[in-house]
Amino acid sequence: LCVAWYAMQHHIDAVVYYDDTSALGLKILRRFAPNIKRVIDISAASRLYMKKIYERDMNIRPDFSQLLEREIGDWMHSKKRMKRLRQEIQLADWYLVPSDFVAESLREFGVKNERMLHCPYGVDIKMFSSKVYDTIDKYCNHPLRCIYVGGVKQIKGIAYLLDAFLEISPS
Repeated sequence: LCVAWYAMQHHIDAVVYYDDTSALGLKILRRFAPNIKRVIDISAASRLYMKKIYERDMNIRPDFSQLLEREIGDWMHSKKRMKRLRQEIQLADWYLVPSDFVAESLREFGVKNERMLHCPYGVDIKMFSSKVYDTIDKYCNHPLRCIYVGGVKQIKGIAYLLDAFLEISPS
């Protein structure tokens, strides 16, 4: 709210908001300063899109559905919050997206590709070369060792990772 008023008073050209925090500011800018470009930086897939994925996951893995439901909390069932998230998507002019997955989550709700600005995270692999090994055998003669860095939660898909580990031969 304060950002919108500041932008109008100081003749700012564009305002960048983070998703899930911007509905009111976007609404004010659209109504009182439509010349100011409204941008949302969407760092992860839209919660509206994720709601569909989580609901699907609960059907696919009923053994983990209660855990997922608990991790999600109340946000998925809040009609008010879902309405606000839809408003944000509709009120923005531009969207900063880090990945194709995030872009897909917006296309699902009618955002056109030409309104998305792709700002990927990570490393541009065209700028770095990979190491070429003469033989792979000397690197593959031991059991596979993995490390997982992240929340050990169903909301992160831990059940699928555990299933994958069970598929790997122990030798």
